[in-house]
Amino acid sequence: MVESFSSGYFLTQLRVAPFSGDRAVLRNDWYDQYQTKYSWTNPLVMKVGTTHLPVYSESAVPAGVLGVPKQVFEKLNVEQMELTDVLLAKSETVDQLLSMNLLTTDEA
Repeated sequence: MVESFSSGYFLTQLRVAPFSGDRAVLRNDWYDQYQTKYSWTNPLVMKVGTTHLPVYSESAVPAGVLGVPKQVFEKLNVEQMELTDVLLAKSETVDQLLSMNLLTTDEA
């Protein structure tokens, strides 16, 4: 379920888990759904706690799981695989974060 949270974010719940890669990922079909219905940015940007994460598409992640690099996961203060409130940045918010150099992506 995704709902409007504020002028800059949507709210959803995902299970957050450490991932062996070097960037945050969602399963391909989930990524595509969030991107086409809500954000239209590539990558998506999600916020867990106070941390903004560029999120990329990945086939090796279970449905409903936000995979986060292990070193980042350790700093998030969330329980592994528990449903967690996650904010999905709207495209205007992503643009602001990029323009203020508060976010680095492979595409930027």
